[in-house]
Amino acid sequence: MQNVHFTPPQLARLFGVNVSTIKRWADKGMLPAQKTTGGHRRISKIELQKFIKNYPKLANQSYTLSRLLKTKEINDSLWPKFYDYLKKSDTAGAQKFIEQLFLKNYPVIKILENIFTPTLVKIGNDWAQNKISIFEEHQMSFILRLQLFALEQIIPEPNNQAPKAILACAEGDHHEIPLQMIAVLLKANGWKNYILGINISATEIIKAAKKIQPHFIGITNTYSKINNKKFLNDLVTYAKKHNIFLGFGGNGWKESEKKINSPLIKYFNNLASFEKFIKTNKKALPKGKA
Repeated sequence: MQNVHFTPPQLARLFGVNVSTIKRWADKGMLPAQKTTGGHRRISKIELQKFIKNYPKLANQSYTLSRLLKTKEINDSLWPKFYDYLKKSDTAGAQKFIEQLFLKNYPVIKILENIFTPTLVKIGNDWAQNKISIFEEHQMSFILRLQLFALEQIIPEPNNQAPKAILACAEGDHHEIPLQMIAVLLKANGWKNYILGINISATEIIKAAKKIQPHFIGITNTYSKINNKKFLNDLVTYAKKHNIFLGFGGNGWKESEKKINSPLIKYFNNLASFEKFIKTNKKALPKGKA
């Protein structure tokens, strides 16, 4: 089970009550909370699940939590519902849908691979086949990005000893959604992310690495009109010299670039292989000395 903790404002929104109500439940011992060194309350997912079981009437007052109790196993048949929320521009419905899955304790990797990824593919295919207009494609993609941000906000911040990652889209690439998905997955596994954004040159990535001194540099490339051979070679040279792991993914890379042979350099063809790697190698990753 992921070590997830919620803040009172987050739970207040899920229950549809005031923050003071959540704090009162915590003070009465109904919803036990831990306190950070700064005195802020944090409620674990385990305690939240106990509360739902012990106080079903209160839980059922919340649309999200009452639906969560009825949610079936996550599978490939659930994503069309998420797609429908996006097509209807129902941002609230889309967010509640993702929160239900998260609170049901489904792994973030499953939510990304079984909900976000097929929905994104469907949006692209529908646009290519003229089933949706350009403005609809843009609007749906925007709402999907909002849900990635919302999911990322639920995941607790990593501690001060967490490994650090710099994330960027390759030079010439303007598709930020895959980058966001990588950031969510890393945070769910206890990483501290520094997102540089879209269309970033190797020079700027190296500048950031010198300042941040990351354990990992992650680059996505969905589509770029620029020849990224020099871009990638510059980053490979820098990563090897400073003992930083470099991972990259996306369909924008050439086959020859995907086959770079180095212990510090790896191409990932999907999110599952990336998560498997970071879980296996988290403690063994080299720390950069940029």
